[in-house]
Amino acid sequence: MLELLAKNVFGSRPSWAKKVAKEGQPATALVLENPKNYFKGIPKYEGADIWLDLAVRVEPSLEAPLEARMKCQLSQVLGSLLEADMRVNVKYDRQHKDRVLLVDDINALLQYRIKK
Repeated sequence: MLELLAKNVFGSRPSWAKKVAKEGQPATALVLENPKNYFKGIPKYEGADIWLDLAVRVEPSLEAPLEARMKCQLSQVLGSLLEADMRVNVKYDRQHKDRVLLVDDINALLQYRIKK
């Protein structure tokens, strides 16, 4: 389990995240895996707001869908705010399609959960 967590967790914000947040192409993404799976059997985490790497299907409006790994913060997934089969708003780099960033804040994620 810890190997899976280590493979999908970044200690700090990816170097490209600021640029993608500002200039990236908006799209929706279908979350393909449940982030809760990374934390089974791990005691309550109270450290820094680390970054996670989750499988998604990015669905741009003018391009074919693509499968990628979305970067999101731990604070965005705690409390079951994010789960598999949710559609979320992302931005991605059209020249580096592996750079996908969750742009929904906690309030938007809560609204998705309320509508469900």
